[in-house]
Amino acid sequence: MLARPAPLTIRGVYSTLRKIALEKGSGSGARRQGLVLSLLRSAREEETRFIVRMLVQNLRVGANWRSVIGALGRAAALHHAKDGLPTKKQLEIAEAATVEAFHLCPSLDVLVPVLLETGPSELGSVCTLRPGVPVKPMLAKAAEGITDALSAMGTTGGAVLGEYKYDGQRAQIHVTNERKVSIFSRNGENRTDSFPDVAEVILEASVGGATSFIVDAELVAIDRANGNRLKAFQELSTRARGAVTSAEITVEVAIFVFDILIADGQPVIEKTLRERRKILQQALPLLAPGRIELARCLEVNTQAKANISVGQIPAIDNRASVQPKDETAEAVLQEFLLTSFADGAEGLMLKQLDAGGYQPSKRSESWLKVKRDYCEGLRDSLDLVPIGGWHGNGRKAKWLSPFLLAAWDPVNEEFQSVCRVMSGFTDQFYAEATERLGRRHRIDGPKPYYVTGECCSVWFEPAEVWEIRGADLTISPVHKAARGHLHPEKGVSMRFPRFIRVRDDKRPQDASTPEVIVDLFNRQTRKVDTRGAPAAQALGNLNSSSGAAQEDLVEDGAEDDGESAFEDDSDSEPGDEACGQET
Repeated sequence: MLARPAPLTIRGVYSTLRKIALEKGSGSGARRQGLVLSLLRSAREEETRFIVRMLVQNLRVGANWRSVIGALGRAAALHHAKDGLPTKKQLEIAEAATVEAFHLCPSLDVLVPVLLETGPSELGSVCTLRPGVPVKPMLAKAAEGITDALSAMGTTGGAVLGEYKYDGQRAQIHVTNERKVSIFSRNGENRTDSFPDVAEVILEASVGGATSFIVDAELVAIDRANGNRLKAFQELSTRARGAVTSAEITVEVAIFVFDILIADGQPVIEKTLRERRKILQQALPLLAPGRIELARCLEVNTQAKANISVGQIPAIDNRASVQPKDETAEAVLQEFLLTSFADGAEGLMLKQLDAGGYQPSKRSESWLKVKRDYCEGLRDSLDLVPIGGWHGNGRKAKWLSPFLLAAWDPVNEEFQSVCRVMSGFTDQFYAEATERLGRRHRIDGPKPYYVTGECCSVWFEPAEVWEIRGADLTISPVHKAARGHLHPEKGVSMRFPRFIRVRDDKRPQDASTPEVIVDLFNRQTRKVDTRGAPAAQALGNLNSSSGAAQEDLVEDGAEDDGESAFEDDSDSEPGDEACGQET
């Protein structure tokens, strides 16, 4: 009889998990699999469940990274207490200091030794920004239009930077003193091997500038053979995600840098945006059109006259040539917004130049984004997870359509349905999604943590995040997103949802949360034009049955097979829809 494996120990499990994480090179997949099997063979009773949850990075115990990091700070304060127990105030200070340090240096390998050796009080001097360790990026809030944005900033006579919001991939580019380049996505994924061309360009641009630095940038697909024309994000998404050589690159990219976090070993996030932009130009003196540029921008003063900046202002040297009909800040930025659309950008970022610093991981009102879609419906899109679907009918019988999309509730650790989506897809996407989700990620039934009134014919593992935009949000008896926040039993659904793109840079647990949905629900208004004024007549009534208004929102390549481009199931009861059938 074979001997039973020795029981698991904490040190043994930790050591094995480290080995799994560090496995690289040829045959690494098989070696990782062997290590996982060794853990599972030794597991007893409930241990198997938690081993699997650790491996898929979802313990489902009601704790996330923020609560764990905060608890580490409190534990360290208790560990180093000399005269009795620390006060509640001291514990709160220790927790806040630890979370703040983790924002700047999100590495437990750095954080934990400091907590053990000296305690939370020394974190500020040790856990600082450092090239090679990704930082959670600063984020922007959405505005309905230029007027809404300027009003939200609440500035009187303050300087505002209008900056192109490019349709690309956010990238945080690090260069060390040894001139080693690391490129991280917005969620901290190391994508350096996928962008050898970006690494080469950033080193060339910094010759004679900063030796080490961290810059915030957008990588955008570009057609250099056709006048450096910007391409859509979909072009960039076709680029290989794994390691590639320069010779294997099929989609060229341009780097549009817009901020800097550290230069020559000195953090600059406490400085104003105006100061940081000046440092950015000094760090990258050899910019090259079509390869690496400062994000196109202009500066206005929010007094009656815009006072558009020109060459004499060092921090702004890449302005747009706009000629508004009048010189108010609103008019100048309105014209610049339209120019950004014409140039292939998504819209504008409006940033306060002289107020506050760069705030890692924060969504600040000192940065506001204005996009075309915000002016036509919901001010922001939702990032949702496909959890199920139905078999299509007619021409789409060989595919899955529609798909059931859900938000992620990190408190209750469940996916809550938001809407069905059947608009915005191409035939190619239908085929690929049917193969990807309907076969590879198919499961026998809904997970116990799927909360919905729908009854899909096919269910999926939560594996992808899709960006979805619609006309507005409404209370729904079928969909359960944010249930209990706005209504004790009903959730929130999106009307006329439309697929925008796959968010490869996000995990299912990075999807929109109930708090985001509630905030969007409470802030939604009638459709507005780019200034933020009502424009229902200009856009057409999205709620009507008129095909004209719907056709205006159907993009090239979207489905066109006689089905409605939109679907509103917000008012239907669960019993109105037969399980597993399209309506």
